[in-house]
Amino acid sequence: MNFYLWATGDQLVKSSFGVYEPLPDAIAVSPQKGDVVLVPALAIDLRGRRLGFGGGYYDRWLARHRSAISQIIGVVFPPCFSTSEIVSEPHDIAVDLCVMPGQSVKFSDTL
Repeated sequence: MNFYLWATGDQLVKSSFGVYEPLPDAIAVSPQKGDVVLVPALAIDLRGRRLGFGGGYYDRWLARHRSAISQIIGVVFPPCFSTSEIVSEPHDIAVDLCVMPGQSVKFSDTL
């Protein structure tokens, strides 16, 4: 998984996965010390364990770049936030904060 600079109005192309992404000549970026990363989630429990979309793409990318990232924020849309425990695997990386329309949860405050 790679990330590229993009700004409103920049052209996008449909990928083989059916999602729109920057053109192939877009500038690639890697996280810099102190960056914050937003990751999508289907659900997040009160310990910050995230249920993703099953590919492990974000967990592998986060593991490679964890030393530069200051905070991982999971983004969910109600009713997806879960108060029950999500079973995690050893490679799963928890989020530090969950945001959803109208509220946010910092997980160090829930333990």
